[in-house]
Amino acid sequence: SGDGDAYITKPSKVLDGKTFALDGVAPKITALELSSDIADKNADGNFYLKADNKLTVTSTLSETVFISGSPSLQMKVKGKDSVTPLVFDFKDINEEGTELTFEHIVKAGTANGTVQITKATCFDANNLKLISDVNDNGLVLSTSAAVTDTEFIVDTEKPAKLTVNITAKKNPTNVNGIDTYIVSPSLSITGNEAGSKVEYSLDNGVSWNDYSTPVSIENGSWKIIARQTDKAGNVSELTDPMSIVVDSAFPSIVDFTVSSPD
Repeated sequence: SGDGDAYITKPSKVLDGKTFALDGVAPKITALELSSDIADKNADGNFYLKADNKLTVTSTLSETVFISGSPSLQMKVKGKDSVTPLVFDFKDINEEGTELTFEHIVKAGTANGTVQITKATCFDANNLKLISDVNDNGLVLSTSAAVTDTEFIVDTEKPAKLTVNITAKKNPTNVNGIDTYIVSPSLSITGNEAGSKVEYSLDNGVSWNDYSTPVSIENGSWKIIARQTDKAGNVSELTDPMSIVVDSAFPSIVDFTVSSPD
């Protein structure tokens, strides 16, 4: 009713003296942008996400849309087609109605790998129905099957437990159940994954030191443990404590007696 323009989604023969604006053009996705709550990239140029990190997708559309219900968006992890994709919940729409924001909180046990963007499959049929323009034209997906690797990598697994090795030129003696060295031994650590940060402690975790190459252990009583932290920030189990004593100092002469035969 009224004298203003009317909008229909399909051509009609019923004109009745009105001016009709034909709108059979459905809104489309023009861009999908992925971001996260990780501030800095790793040295390899990627962002690594562990459990409880947040991924955000901003979907830019070709025209103003309206939302009914709570649509969700999905993305796959590279090489994990057989597992459940990452589901992003709807969070916001901008004032112009042309940008939709979706969020996903990474959960423990999520399939690990590179997050991929595919415009042709990011919404399923049920969710497409919940996004439409003013004339009820529903959102349509791209016909391109192009898959884009992102710079976001999910990694929710702890790295492996390390191995601590103690070597010396002379074998230790066992004193009260503790290996005692009279020559400073060398500490080396193996089993770290590429790009992880390796640390060791000589005081059972009170203080930590970065490890890169074998370390000479000085005199003292030590309780050695080690750990590694991967690119996503997952921390391995601690190695089993290793107690040693290093005493390479020559004993001092506190007294001596000279005697001669009669």
